[in-house]
Amino acid sequence: MDSLCDLTTNQLPSELVARNSGYSVDVYPRTATKDRCLRIVNKLCGNSLRFLRIGDQGHEYGNDYELLSSTGGFSVGTLSSDPYTCYPVLDEQGSRILGPRGTAYLLTRTFEIV
Repeated sequence: MDSLCDLTTNQLPSELVARNSGYSVDVYPRTATKDRCLRIVNKLCGNSLRFLRIGDQGHEYGNDYELLSSTGGFSVGTLSSDPYTCYPVLDEQGSRILGPRGTAYLLTRTFEIV
């Protein structure tokens, strides 16, 4: 699907981008990202919010890439090639935890939920 996203993006006008959702290729305006949405919400709330960013498509053609390519981004699925962003969720032994279990693990540890 990533190669299809690459091929599609290369054929689109520059203001559009193709991303891999894991199940489909999504085409949307390049500026319409989940990260941009969080920035708008934060601005409306007075720039005082902090976000824990969790997604499953953190690789470069994934539809969560822009959201997770920050120091607060965690992926319970695919990772980007940048070792300083889009962090995996790891247990105490250093093993990756994927999918809903990874999300629950991260939320439980972050917010000390029993």
